[in-house]
Amino acid sequence: MSDAPLPDVALKDLAIGQAGMGNIEAAKQAASRITDGILQRWAWTQILNAQFYQLQDLRGAKETILSLSDNRLWVGSWVHDLVLNTAQSGDIDGALTIVNRLPEDSPRGHFLKLIAYVQARQGDYYGADSTLRTLEPDNPWRDIAFLLVALEMVGRGNTAEANNIFAQIVDPQMRDAALRLETPPQK
Repeated sequence: MSDAPLPDVALKDLAIGQAGMGNIEAAKQAASRITDGILQRWAWTQILNAQFYQLQDLRGAKETILSLSDNRLWVGSWVHDLVLNTAQSGDIDGALTIVNRLPEDSPRGHFLKLIAYVQARQGDYYGADSTLRTLEPDNPWRDIAFLLVALEMVGRGNTAEANNIFAQIVDPQMRDAALRLETPPQK
């Protein structure tokens, strides 16, 4: 057997194979030796995919993400499920930590919306409002997030709190439509 280092393609294949068998630590070691950015990203996303979907290890997936120095190595369509499941498991801080690790050009507002909606569904209106306040007024997800949280509050009979949330919607047409939804027409 040769002591020559494995080429990146072989390391990627090794990492993915080990992750598929549930040997996450060995997969991480192989992935960390990959020098090609594209192959390294592929390996890490497959490791995280195995941790999250196959092993259903939310904590492990979060710890893997936090261990990576380059946040672009793990971002993908699966982040939606990770953030939502992490928030639904009660780990709001963990979900927020994951969102904060996302690259600046990612749809952070969408993920914060998910977290705030989960908080509202769990009855944590203060937490939902706090999460939403981190969104800038010009963020395209902001008003939609406020609307979803307020409608959840209305559905639970908390109209006073919902009105406070509705009032924070910046887009006047969306705010007016939301207030009409909240207040049924008089007969």
